[in-house]
Amino acid sequence: MAKDPMIENWLRIQEKVLNETRIFTPMEVLDRSPYNSREHTFCVIDSPDRVNLVPVTAQGEVVMIRQYRHESQQSATLWRFLDQWKDI
Repeated sequence: MAKDPMIENWLRIQEKVLNETRIFTPMEVLDRSPYNSREHTFCVIDSPDRVNLVPVTAQGEVVMIRQYRHESQQSATLWRFLDQWKDI
């Protein structure tokens, strides 16, 4: 994946596995912000296989956002989930 010039990667300082299961591993991670060097704790789920749902509005539009994802340690385009769902 190409680096997003507008979103800097955070530095992973520490990882703590909270539990291990067959399908995912919840972890608590400590990451340092590239913008102000402050450290923040995040809860992430490590999962080798996952599914993404793509919401589509009644008008056929999909809304996407770009943000930093702590579980993958990179920026990513994500589907923005809508407040109200309708069958299409």
